[in-house]
Amino acid sequence: MIVYTSTPSSLLFGLARLASGQLAWLGLTLQHPPISLGAWPAAALSVTGARADLAHAAAARVMERLGLPAAEIEIEYAIPRHMGLASDPMMALSAAYSLAAANRDPRAEDTLALADALGLARSEALAVQGFHRGGFLLVPVAAGAAAWPAPLRRFELAHDDAHSWAWVLHWPLPPDDTPPTLEADRLSQLLAAAEHLSPETGRLVEDELWPALERDDMPGFGQALMAFQALNRAALEQAGTPPASAPTTSGVLDVLRSNGALAWGESGRGLAPFGLLRGGKPSITLRKQVVDHVGYEGGTVMAAIADNTGAVHKVETTRRAEP
Repeated sequence: MIVYTSTPSSLLFGLARLASGQLAWLGLTLQHPPISLGAWPAAALSVTGARADLAHAAAARVMERLGLPAAEIEIEYAIPRHMGLASDPMMALSAAYSLAAANRDPRAEDTLALADALGLARSEALAVQGFHRGGFLLVPVAAGAAAWPAPLRRFELAHDDAHSWAWVLHWPLPPDDTPPTLEADRLSQLLAAAEHLSPETGRLVEDELWPALERDDMPGFGQALMAFQALNRAALEQAGTPPASAPTTSGVLDVLRSNGALAWGESGRGLAPFGLLRGGKPSITLRKQVVDHVGYEGGTVMAAIADNTGAVHKVETTRRAEP
């Protein structure tokens, strides 16, 4: 028996200060870039492929804490590091999930128990809930809370190709001195800057951004998202921790803005710039324009749509051929 797991990525837009005074993460779960891996029972734990070191440590921790048997895990694709797409927590959860599923342990379906067994910080609540169910999410900040917070709001973006909400992403080449903890560091910086965060962020989410989602109003959503991101940047600047961009980001954002994107920006926890526009065909054109700008050696350009399921696995009887 072989279990194949597919896990979405998580794009953070920032923090909202709601009318109640509560802080919440705002973000979107994306179908691409995914994590894809296979796992099967084995006498000893073995992990191969991209990010194998992190996955091995996560699987070993869950084996110890939950008493799970070993498995062999083969990673086919991994979410790239430093881009702000929750590479670390998603890979840790994927390893734990596939280990449990390969051994037919029902705890594979309990994402929150796996997250606790892994020792994930509560600041990873957006990624954890994205792994669990996917969707566009507003998730409370619950630092130090005993339980993982449930989403305050969740919305499924689902359209045919011509009307899809397409997110064009550029993965720049990280500078040589990029710290391995970049994504976790940026979450911490956002939380530390929260005292400077305007309540207008919450009003934007409640009165403009979320209603625009629900009525499929992409221009209205884009306008609200741009204002929301600007307020998050202002809070970071007031705190003295404005995030550094990749050298190519300014030019990429100019290309996105000038060629049809209705919203653009950078991940709230990493280096990837993104642009939003309507439809699969226009996204192909915009991707080509970004590639022409950065060059074929200037990083990776791709498009993604929302994921509304979270991590899923499929049981097969034989191993798939190498991709």
